Formats: sequence, C-alpha cells, structure tokens
Amino acid sequence: MCCVLEPFQAQHFLLMKRLIALIIGLMVLCGMNAERLPFDAFYEMVVFYMESDGEENGADYDELKERLRQYYFEPIDWNTATREELEELMFVPDIVIEEMLNYREWTRHLYSVNELALVKGMPDAVRRLLYYVLVVPDWVEDRKWGDAFDYTDHYLVARSDFEVERREGYENGNYPGLPFKQIVKYKTSAGSNFRAGLVMETDAGERWDRKGFDLYRAYGQFSNMGIVERVVVGSMRVNFGNGLVFGNSNFGTRSYQMVNGLNRNSIKSYEGTTEAEMLNGASVKVEPVKGMTISVLYGYSPLDANTDDGTWKTILTTGYHRTETEIHRNNTLGLHTVGGHVDYEGKWFKIGATGYGGFFTVPSVAVFGDRQWAAAVDYCLHRWGVKLSGETSVSQGGGVATTNTLIISALSDYLFAVNHRYFSPEYTSFWAHSYSKSSEVEGEQGISLSALLPIYYDMNIELYGDVSRNYLYAYEDVTGKPMSYEARTQYNANFGDNRSFKAYFKFRHQELSAMDNGERNKVEDQTFLLSAEYKHRFDCGMRIGSGAQFNAARRNMRGWEKPTYGWLVYQDVEWNGGKELPLMVKGRLAYYDAKDWDNRFYLYEANIAESSYSPTLYGQALRWFVMLKYTAKCGVGVQMKVGQTLFFDRERISSGNDLIASNHKTEFNLLVFYRFKHKRDKK
Repeated sequence: MCCVLEPFQAQHFLLMKRLIALIIGLMVLCGMNAERLPFDAFYEMVVFYMESDGEENGADYDELKERLRQYYFEPIDWNTATREELEELMFVPDIVIEEMLNYREWTRHLYSVNELALVKGMPDAVRRLLYYVLVVPDWVEDRKWGDAFDYTDHYLVARSDFEVERREGYENGNYPGLPFKQIVKYKTSAGSNFRAGLVMETDAGERWDRKGFDLYRAYGQFSNMGIVERVVVGSMRVNFGNGLVFGNSNFGTRSYQMVNGLNRNSIKSYEGTTEAEMLNGASVKVEPVKGMTISVLYGYSPLDANTDDGTWKTILTTGYHRTETEIHRNNTLGLHTVGGHVDYEGKWFKIGATGYGGFFTVPSVAVFGDRQWAAAVDYCLHRWGVKLSGETSVSQGGGVATTNTLIISALSDYLFAVNHRYFSPEYTSFWAHSYSKSSEVEGEQGISLSALLPIYYDMNIELYGDVSRNYLYAYEDVTGKPMSYEARTQYNANFGDNRSFKAYFKFRHQELSAMDNGERNKVEDQTFLLSAEYKHRFDCGMRIGSGAQFNAARRNMRGWEKPTYGWLVYQDVEWNGGKELPLMVKGRLAYYDAKDWDNRFYLYEANIAESSYSPTLYGQALRWFVMLKYTAKCGVGVQMKVGQTLFFDRERISSGNDLIASNHKTEFNLLVFYRFKHKRDKK
C-alpha cells in the first residue's frame, strides 16, 4: 500500500526536515568550536579521508590541493553548483554528488548549507568537509559574467628542492646542471569564471644554459559564458565517460573507479609539471540546449622517446633531461590529438558518446602505428537509489573494452557496488592511461564487489573484493590464463571531530607470466597487509597521529618460497597556531624493516605546496622530517621542509649516476609565495 502526502502535509514535512537539519548543522559548527580551520589543516583532513589504504590511490595531490585552495577561499554556491564543480572537489563520491543534485531539484531552492544533513547516503566525514567549501548565500544578486573581475586573485610562488648528499652524476659530470630543482608559478583567477597561469620548471641536474627552464607551460580557462560552459587554451587534461578513451590516472585504482570517475564530461586547465599526461591545444564545451553538452578539442603533445631507428617502442615519462642520452630523446615524438564528446542528461538517465583520433609524427613498431582511433558510448541510469553506469569502446584493430558498474544506495547509508570490466588484448587508447597498453589491465576480465556498511554513528566498514583473469598471455608453456584475486577490509571510526581510528586489511594473490631462464612460466605472488592508524586533535592546536603496518609476501615459481615479512611504525606530530599565529609545524618519525622488495611500503608524506610525496619505503631504515609553514597577513608565506632517510642495511644508496656514497639521504625543500587580491577600479 502506498501512502502519498498531500501538498500541505508535504510542505510541512519538508519544513520539519529542514529545521532538524539546521539544528544538526549548528551542533556540527559548535563541535568545530565555530572556528574555521586554516587551509593547511583542512587539506590534511581531506587527504586523511581520501587515503583508502597503505598504497598510492592514484590521486594527484598537487592538483587536489590547488582545487581545494580555490574553493576554500571562494566556496561553491550549492544553489547554482554544476556537477563539474562538485566533481572538482575530488573527495566527494559520485553517488553523493548525484544525491546532492537530486535533493536540490526536489527542494527547488536551498536555504542553508546545513541541509547537507538531509542528503541521503552522505558520509559524515564528507559532510563535515563540505562545510568548508560549500555555501548557500542569503541572497544572490543579478551579476554579469565580467563582474567576477571585480576581485581577482593572484598567486606567485617559487620553490627549490635539493639533496645535501651529492649523487655520482654530479661528480662525474654526467649531470652538468646544478643539484637544485626549481619551480616558478604565477596564477590568477576571477571567481570560477576565469583562470590563467604560467608554469616553469627545471629538474636537478639539467643545464640552465640550454634553454633556461626545462619546462614551460601556460594556460587560460574561461567558464560560464552563456551556452559556452568552458573554453581552455594551453595545457589541459581531459576526462570523458568512464575513461576508456580519455581518462587520467585516477581511473587506475579499481575501488576508486567503482564510486568515482563515472560518466564525466570534463576539460580542465592543467598547471602541474607531469609531461606525458596532458595536451597543449584548445578546447570548448557548449550547452546548446538544456541537458545536452558538446565538447571538442585539439591538442599537440611533444613526448620523449627513443626514435633512433625511425620508430618508437616506449615513451619516457620521467621528464629528466640531464644526461646527453636524455637530452637526445627530448621531444623526439609528437602526437596530434582530435577528440570530442557529446552527452544528454535527463531526469533519471544520461547517455554520451566519445570519439578520438591521433596521429604520431614517428610511427610505433608496437601497437599504435602512426595513427590511432577509438570511439565509445557511455550511459548512466539512476532511480530510487539504484545507479547503473558504464562505457563500451572500440579501437583500431578490433579492440574492445567495456566497464559497467551497479551501485545500490537505497538503504539509508548502506552502499553496495559491483563492477564488471573486460579489455581485449588488442584494445589501445593512448589517453586512457590505465586502460591502455602502457598499463597492466590489457587483456583482462574481472569482477569487483564493494560495500560500505555503517555500524554506529561515525563508524563504518568498507569491504572490497576483486577477481580477474588475464587473456593476453597465450603461451603454450603457461598452463591456463593467469588469475588474480584480492580482498580488502577497512574499519573507520570518528569520535567527534577530534579523534579518528582506521584499521585496514588486504590480501592479494596475483598470477603473472614471467621469463625464467629463457622460458616463460607462470609466477604466483601473495601479499598480506595489516595496518592501523589513530589521530587525535587537541583544542590547543596540537594533533598527533600514530600508525603501524605489517605485511607478508611470498612467491611461487618452482614451488612456494619461504614468506618474507615487513613492518613499519610511525609517529606524526602537528601544531597549528591558528589565526593569532599563522604558523604550522609538522613532523614525522618512522622506522621500517622491509628488506625484500615485495615487502615495500607506501606511506603518504605531507609536503610543502606545489608537490606531493608518497615515498616507496624499502630496506631497513629510519625516516624523519620536519616541516614549517608560515603565512603573514600581507599574503607573503614561507614553507620549509627537511627530511632524512638513514639506512641500517647498506652503505650506498641507488646505483649508476644516481648513486649516493653514503647510508643516508637528506632532502631540503624551500618555498616562498605571495598571494593577494586586486580590486578593480570602476571609475
């Protein structure tokens, strides 16, 4: 039997829910001491939430920090926010964005940001973070596009990194440049309507007299111009659909892929220094009719490769141009890219199509040749807490790829998801980095299961399982096709806004095809990881974090080897002076014992601005760092970090030109910036 509320009853029911949301929101604000955390503290909260396990999750932390910085100082209006703006926050799952937009459509107009408490399926941690970057103004004036330039934000930054110990390449002259990495950036923006910048970088060891900075990058982005949603000129990154044709590195993590990165239509300016994952060109995105968007782009990308024999096999992505060999391979390969995407979104569905054509200036002897094309259709159906989303693509040579995900969130805060994916061995698409021949998923078919189960208040358990088989290795001496499976469990608990605890477990079994004494055999690897982390924030501005990880690994080529073990413990300490003293001091002391490469650890490490750092911890060593950040009221800021790794199981670090004839490595990072707002004179 279905019960339907009369309009009068429904109106009062909605009013009651909004009143409850206001009370909850006020309680949350009181719990935060009614004081807005400094940006660096807020950013660390986001990073802590996004860290799903002990390995790198594919997030570009440099890009994340700049996006969050923009919206921290210029929050998004929930009443007018587009899906793309909410996606740029990166920490909000797609299913939550869907519910935020559905709630806005249902209410027709929002009156308070505290109504976040009424959005179905929103994790408490996400809601608390959204309070910093989302607003609902009391009133909205009728503004023109150019009014955004009444106040423009300017940001100039210079950064330098160097190692105290000298590498062999500097001693023997193979690295002719100075042992300093240098980055200079200038950025300016006018609200969300305009963004432009210039980026210059030189890696340590690169000759300054060759062309000054080794990398130059510029971009301009114009948004919200009537039917023209966005125009990007210069460096840019592209995401369409589920990423089978155009998709950045975030699509590489399977669990991330299930609840994020689905059915995107996004072209953004790019200010990072990665050289192999961006396009230089122009793009435009328009909305000719309500619900339909069309995006077209052209880009030229200079790439590093060995083209001595008139062909190329692999693309070099380090971006280093120090030695004569590296300089010789600089920009020897070019890629012209033409692409487009069209989609239409209705009330409960979305469908899109993507096309791509590429032309290499030097042909490939492997899979790409000198030309490439791919086309895809993506779809999304969502109704009553059920979402079915996917994409199917074809490429030259008859390659086929498909990924389809079903997400069920109809039961309050519970979330269940299942994903099926298949990539034929012939499928290639250069700009789908995690689905192309440069990744590890070609020829793969797999199924993933994921669930989010609330326990009590701010406690939940995340479950993830995956089974896959690789069809690429069709060798007579390999019995069967390699199969892999993985299981993960994570327990999250927040005790108010000041204490949190996370426990994580993972088991992975991988079957690979590897050469052994000239023969190809099937290799089996098993890894086990257990980690726990506790964080506590005190009212005095102090925050501590303690963590431990343990893992085990073993391999089977001619019989199972004896397991190897690794362990890691670390202690973090942070102090924020708040508004009275805009100084942040942060440090870490970590000890790890992972003598075998299979027992290595990945642990995100806080860094100064304009860079991210997730070192691979391998060997037996002590790792520590101290970081200082100070921002004066005039907008000038200084950030400094000193870190050192002291090894107990070796007397020399690395090899070749990168050899350090010592058992310790010390890094020093220094950054100076100036941020100011300029008010336009309207006389």
